[in-house]
Amino acid sequence: MSDLSGKTLGQYQVIKSIGQGGMAKIYLAYQPSIKREVAIKVLASDLQENASFVNRFAKEVEVIAHLQHPQIIPVYDFGKQDDELYIVMAYMRGLTLAERIDNAPKGLPDKETIRLMDLICEGLDYAHSKGVVHRDLKPNNILMDENNHPYIADFGLAKLSEGKLELTNTMMTGTAAYMAPEIAQSGKSTKRADIYALGIILFEMLTGRLPFQGETPYKMLSAHINKPVPNIRKFRPDLPQAVQAVLEKTLAKNPVNRFDTAGQMIADFKAAMSTSSSRLNTGWLNRGQILLQSPRFWMIAITLAALSGTLILTSRLKKDNGSAAHSDDPTEHIAQILTTSTGNTQWTYDCLGNSNSALVDLDCTEIKIAVENRILPYNYIFLDTNQPGGMDYDMWWEICSRLHCKPVFIEQKWETMLDKIRIGEYDAASEGITITEERRENLDFSVSYLNIEQLLVVRKGETRFSDIGEFHANEKLIAGALENSTNLDAAKKYIPENRIKTYKEYSSVFYALATGDIDAAIADQVQGQSTVSGIDLQQAIKLEFIGTSLSSDQFAVVFPEGSNLVEPVNKAIQDMRVQGILDELIARYFGPSFTLTYNDIDLGAHRQSPSP
Repeated sequence: MSDLSGKTLGQYQVIKSIGQGGMAKIYLAYQPSIKREVAIKVLASDLQENASFVNRFAKEVEVIAHLQHPQIIPVYDFGKQDDELYIVMAYMRGLTLAERIDNAPKGLPDKETIRLMDLICEGLDYAHSKGVVHRDLKPNNILMDENNHPYIADFGLAKLSEGKLELTNTMMTGTAAYMAPEIAQSGKSTKRADIYALGIILFEMLTGRLPFQGETPYKMLSAHINKPVPNIRKFRPDLPQAVQAVLEKTLAKNPVNRFDTAGQMIADFKAAMSTSSSRLNTGWLNRGQILLQSPRFWMIAITLAALSGTLILTSRLKKDNGSAAHSDDPTEHIAQILTTSTGNTQWTYDCLGNSNSALVDLDCTEIKIAVENRILPYNYIFLDTNQPGGMDYDMWWEICSRLHCKPVFIEQKWETMLDKIRIGEYDAASEGITITEERRENLDFSVSYLNIEQLLVVRKGETRFSDIGEFHANEKLIAGALENSTNLDAAKKYIPENRIKTYKEYSSVFYALATGDIDAAIADQVQGQSTVSGIDLQQAIKLEFIGTSLSSDQFAVVFPEGSNLVEPVNKAIQDMRVQGILDELIARYFGPSFTLTYNDIDLGAHRQSPSP
């Protein structure tokens, strides 16, 4: 294959070669239109002469382009120029997981293993939920960004299990060291073969070595089929015995005996690591024991468990009685009112955490956080108590408890919020703010804490259309979206602007839909969410999501450009993810137990009517 360095493919300026695989060569390139570096995979010239392989390459693009998740490498473009077929993807500046493991011959620090594996499992479960099997999962296909966050790459051997799309006719396409026994024996690959590969990767991350050895691929495959799982305590005697049980199940010879999902595997692994016999391998982190062993964590866990039981009981009572009970604010941590010398009302928890337990000690630094206090479920004033609440308050309590800082919440209109963050009037904001390339030009973002899909919302029983294509084809139909929002941006991609009505209030969009003033709306959906949150219950039960995702977006904390808070907050968010706190917050504020509507909250200092 000729070297394309210094040449141009489409709009992309090829800089240099950065890697090569069996089917393609990888280049670093520059996209001048939006001033970013990208990675370009160019199909090998001999393969381009094979028509069936070209079709397979095109199918690869179709598969991975629909996988939009924070832990999966995003695909930007696909093209052909001068007989060169290429895919354009995000460029990752960090090492591969394989390189990370090579640099730690005795295994990665246990806390780092938990963090990375937790994120990898999220991405893999997402792909599986879309019917996609990776088929070649290995550390070389897990890339890191500059903040050491993992991304699953190279779904080139993927198979749409439900769509009956087979991308390879050979049984030896996966790397032998990570290949499940059933692939070696029959070529059959399922989601549980990916789970098996995860088990191999986990063993390697913990010990720095593979569980099954072999001088040749054939001998290695024979070991997968015939040899028992090695006792990991032979290499890591400090690990609890419960870890071996997790590995035994993950690496079961019969796929039916393995975990159903990656999420189940990581949950059992984290539970095993938290047993009393566990002494974490801290390696170069040298941070002592993780939060699982701290009294504060167990106090939080007990509180969450109690809250969970209360919510379950409440849900059952509502179902049994056939009527909804009074809506309660689920906010766990209530900020206290603080009146300033200027008379402006603010809210704070005072200083949270302490120097001894802080992931990064901010020494009680005051962090000014912009909030509207009128946007469900992120931040609001609960009418019954006149107290602030929402996911932002609970999330910042968790963040500052890990960083030894003082959050101060200040009301600010959305229309000028980002501009004021840009000039440093506020230190941060987090009320469902989407990461976009345009915003990245003069703002900084944390890692994503929430992934959402944008979907069409319609009245139940809608028969005129079933997806965005059919909606677009009917010129009489009108859609609605919130002004100055990513929902509106998504609508404009599919629908002519003269057929889009905008509203100043989120609830007004759905009031218009429920009453027939518009025919559809665009709304965010968190995984597992079945109804639009934050609107009147009587409206919500009349509406439903339809069709496939129009856009997949990531929510993050936003900061002024160059903020020194980005890395500490990233560490806190990742720790919350590992400890399961993020999942608890998402379930609390986006699950069926969240019943607050705009009728239950005040509209803050910046009042606008929630009605049309």
